[in-house]
Amino acid sequence: MQTIQRKIAMFKLVEPISGNAIRITPAWNWNGVSGEIVKINGIDIHSTLPDQIKAIREEILKQRLVSLFQTFEFKLTNPLRVELFENKNAIKCDILLNGVNIANYFPEYK
Repeated sequence: MQTIQRKIAMFKLVEPISGNAIRITPAWNWNGVSGEIVKINGIDIHSTLPDQIKAIREEILKQRLVSLFQTFEFKLTNPLRVELFENKNAIKCDILLNGVNIANYFPEYK
């Protein structure tokens, strides 16, 4: 399992940005690129849904992410790629909370 490199391998949630993107602290660094945004691998908002339903599901997911992380630290693992999100670097990867991939907490968003 490849872990995103940094001196301390634990991160904290600053805020959810969207249903599958969060801002973290401290910044991640992978292959010479760094940033504060993580796109969560394994969580999908289902873009084929009507906009109103998609917006409601996204808001619920953001609240659940805040509740799940609260003051806990987590690991970023299995980086797939770095992409732009709102003109900033975002890494697409798995997030492990107490050794469990958080996407497993949200089976309805797979």
